[in-house]
Amino acid sequence: MSRNYLEFEVKKERWNSYLLSDGVTLNLKVVLTNVTLEGKDQLGNPQFGFQMNNVIGMRLPPEWTQLPKEDDIPIKKVTDDWNEYTTNNGYLLKFKPVISQIGRTGTNDPMGNPIYLIQTQPLIKVSKI
Repeated sequence: MSRNYLEFEVKKERWNSYLLSDGVTLNLKVVLTNVTLEGKDQLGNPQFGFQMNNVIGMRLPPEWTQLPKEDDIPIKKVTDDWNEYTTNNGYLLKFKPVISQIGRTGTNDPMGNPIYLIQTQPLIKVSKI
């Protein structure tokens, strides 16, 4: 299958921050890795394909102690922004993650950080420049 890859330029990539009720701050960024032009819709608008990765980091509060498994941890505060990219065919692409659920597994990674299960979906906006 032949793919029509588009070149793109990063205009802005920001970390989005989520303060959880257990005191941990999660930092999340949606990073665009590939854009393809898949054709046009019935109105002649371009149809894009996107490949992206979530990059996640965390900061533990100084008083952190291991907590048990929890399936739905409330988010106390969100600081978010759109990541922006421009394509070589004249479009502005904007991406922002939306978290629908965060769960804590009750186990830690090799560095002692708690392991979370995060369900996220990107919001996508496309506009002609």
